[in-house]
Amino acid sequence: MMKNVKRIFSTLITKTVFKIFISVCLFIALIYLGLFWNFHRARRPLVSADLNYLWFAGQQDKNVLHPKDIFNFGKNGQIIKEIGLKEFLSWSLKGTGLVPSYEGWDSCFVYDQALSAFVFTYFDDFPRAKRIFDFFHKQSLKQRKTIGYFRAFTDAYERTGKEHETWAAGPNGWLLMALNYYTYKTGDRTYFDLSKKLADWLLHLQSINGGIIGGYYGNGLPMTWISSEHNFDCFAALRDFGRLWDQDLYLKRAKDIQFWLEHDAWNARQTRFNMGRNNKFYATDQSSWAVLSLGEKYKNTFDFAYKYSQCQHRYEVNDVLIDGFDFGSAYDTSPYPDKDAVWLEGTGHMVVALFVAGETKKAEYFLGELKKAETKSEKHKGAKGLPYATNEGTPVFGSWLMQDRPLSVAGTSWFIFAKNQFNPFCMDQKLSPANNLLASLNYEPDFHFVPIVDDFETTHIKFETAYWDEYKISQKAEIEKKWINQEDGNDYMQIIFTPETDTRIAMGKIERKFMIEQDWSPFENFTVRFLGDGSSNVLKIKVKDKEGEMYEIPIFARDVKWNSYTFRLPDDFSRDRNDGVTYGNNVFDTDAIIGIAFEVTSKTSTKSILGLDDIVLKGKKQQASGNATLEQINQKELSP
Repeated sequence: MMKNVKRIFSTLITKTVFKIFISVCLFIALIYLGLFWNFHRARRPLVSADLNYLWFAGQQDKNVLHPKDIFNFGKNGQIIKEIGLKEFLSWSLKGTGLVPSYEGWDSCFVYDQALSAFVFTYFDDFPRAKRIFDFFHKQSLKQRKTIGYFRAFTDAYERTGKEHETWAAGPNGWLLMALNYYTYKTGDRTYFDLSKKLADWLLHLQSINGGIIGGYYGNGLPMTWISSEHNFDCFAALRDFGRLWDQDLYLKRAKDIQFWLEHDAWNARQTRFNMGRNNKFYATDQSSWAVLSLGEKYKNTFDFAYKYSQCQHRYEVNDVLIDGFDFGSAYDTSPYPDKDAVWLEGTGHMVVALFVAGETKKAEYFLGELKKAETKSEKHKGAKGLPYATNEGTPVFGSWLMQDRPLSVAGTSWFIFAKNQFNPFCMDQKLSPANNLLASLNYEPDFHFVPIVDDFETTHIKFETAYWDEYKISQKAEIEKKWINQEDGNDYMQIIFTPETDTRIAMGKIERKFMIEQDWSPFENFTVRFLGDGSSNVLKIKVKDKEGEMYEIPIFARDVKWNSYTFRLPDDFSRDRNDGVTYGNNVFDTDAIIGIAFEVTSKTSTKSILGLDDIVLKGKKQQASGNATLEQINQKELSP
């Protein structure tokens, strides 16, 4: 009896376990089939037989987790830890829409996402372009929810959506350019809010002299350097956003950028653009992007590229010799490219620029050279692309190495642009009318800082970049400046002067140059507010005229409170006999001021923390050449 019961009970358990096992297997199989169905559904239909377009489509389609990778618990656990379970499930089922920058890689640089969106839009594959834009739209909403404001997009994301550090102007400018082109071509107004957020973020990076600064570091501090490369694309992005949405403010700010490029970055002696503010290095895109954004009037910069960038190197993958252009160098021995590789992306830049400039024969020649580098994909059947360069080579500042493997978004996209004579710097391909619109605006950039020379009522970015050039000179001391942002809005500049211990005489000077000459001759008085610290140190405000002669006024630091001082122009200023100028006329030429300096001297090794505010010209004799700072103009136009 007991044996029969045990046998029956054992049989029931066995059948139950077997049924559970079969049910679990069926459940897993259904999930797996569902994942396979979703994996293939996530891949968009193809709209072109172009082999380079097929490569881009393959790259985007690869950015959905393959079902066979679902059970890679080690790797997936790390991804979940980085981006969270919700984001992981979203990515694994739908993908992010991002396009990995290199074949087989996970990193997706924002610049490359913009290029990919251009490619998909060019081939009328609008759903694929929208997948990219939708990712950034969601990121912007996520920022508002988590940090309360829009801070633009980091330079790169992993294909899972994990973000990197640093937020640079250039990549965000390119994303705005891609949005402009998509909106212009489709008439789809979906991304206006995203586009405006990007445009406004770029505006807040604009220096008083018009140039857009680099962006922000990962620690939140601004990159106060100003790059010509970034400003070429920010110029095009803001100009086309203004045209597209009929917004004059953005057209004016684009014109300000153009003014900075043509007055600060332009190197008239060498007929080319410098790399940026206080930076005379050269990279090839300073020639190509100048033409692509500002027009064929800068095609004379090509000669510099032919001389300092053009080179030949063998592309071993296809066993061909390619004639093209290098990128840059480490700049440790020369300010020019080292010609150690052909930069295929940059050669594509040059081809498009040559077409824009009407140099058709040369454009076709270098296009033929690029075709030699077209390579079959190892990951995407039937597709072809281009790597970044013909061989390992140094880009700008040698921070990484250009590679001949794997195939790249940058190299392939610019090959597509080159063979189709497509200029991504102009949404409607009508570059001359676009730039002529700026020329016809009833607006001219006014960088004459009169009567307000500096009231420091600005932002950290504009404080750090207010002048065309700035440098420090010191003897047995250190000197620093700091922008003090007060709650009551009465901001000012603080000067921290630290002499060496037990030194008899110490000096520190901060000299700031204007981008264009300033005319102070219509004014009778130079006024300033000064905060001393009770020391015996002396602050000298020095003004430099067009001949380089320095004229100065001393203010003693004895009073520990804010005082206002008025000095007659030019009578109260005396010549600085140590300015080193022997060729001048020994006359304070107030009609052509080129710089202002703040010098602290000490005879007692005493540290000073001083304040300066409201440097203003008063007692107007006649109408001045300007009557407001660019910052005031910005505030007026940006106010509701």
